Amino acid sequence: MLTANVRGPFATIRAFVPLLRESGDGVIVNISSGAAQSGTGSSIIYGASKAAVIGLTRDLAQQWTGRKGIRVNAIAPGHFESEMSGQFNERAHAAVVARALVGRLGEPGELNGALIFLASPASSYVTGIVLPVDGGTLLT
Repeated sequence: MLTANVRGPFATIRAFVPLLRESGDGVIVNISSGAAQSGTGSSIIYGASKAAVIGLTRDLAQQWTGRKGIRVNAIAPGHFESEMSGQFNERAHAAVVARALVGRLGEPGELNGALIFLASPASSYVTGIVLPVDGGTLLT
C-alpha cells in the first residue's frame, strides 16, 4: 500500500517536474484521504500512507512553489458512492452517512470540481493545502 499510495505518486511527480517547471505554471494535485486526517479509516496502513501524501504535498509546496514555480495541493476525499461502499452492510452505511454533515455519501463527479479548481488559474494563490471533499465529515 505504501508503494501505491506514496512511492508511486512521488516517482510520477519526479518524472514530470521538468515539464511542470518548463510550463511556468506547474500544478500538482495529489489525492489523499479523509482517513489521513481523521484517523478513523478501516485500515491503519491506508490512513498512514495517505497521511504521507499530505506530508509530501506540504513539503513539495514549500520547496517548489517559489523556486520552481510549481504549486502543490491535495484533495482529501471522504466516503463516496463506489464499488467498495456498495459492499457496506446497512449498519456500516448508516454510520458513514451519519458522520457526513450533508447526510449522504459523495458522488464521484463531486471530486471533479475540487480538482479543476486546484488545477486552474483561479487557485493561482493557493499552494500547500489539503482540500477536504468529505461532506463535512472532518468536522464531526
